Amino acid sequence: MNGKVKTVRYLLIDTPETVKPNIPVQPYGKEASNFTKKALTNAHKIQLDYDKTGNKGDKYNRTLAYVYVDGKDLDEELVKKGLARVAYL
Repeated sequence: MNGKVKTVRYLLIDTPETVKPNIPVQPYGKEASNFTKKALTNAHKIQLDYDKTGNKGDKYNRTLAYVYVDGKDLDEELVKKGLARVAYL
């Protein structure tokens, strides 16, 4: 973003762990990661939509946002494909 790499934590969904220390790679974790990487790499436009509360970050210094790739809701696409679950309501 603006020439800098930004780590983003999806709002509202949870994807399987793939890089968390002391946690084995969870089922469908690699698939979710690969789907996300491909979508972001091939995107013409990536947009972030922040929580209405104005809270844009977490204690791990990640940006909290909904992610849109070329106008499609990436969070929703992950859930539809069974690569994420709705959480944190």
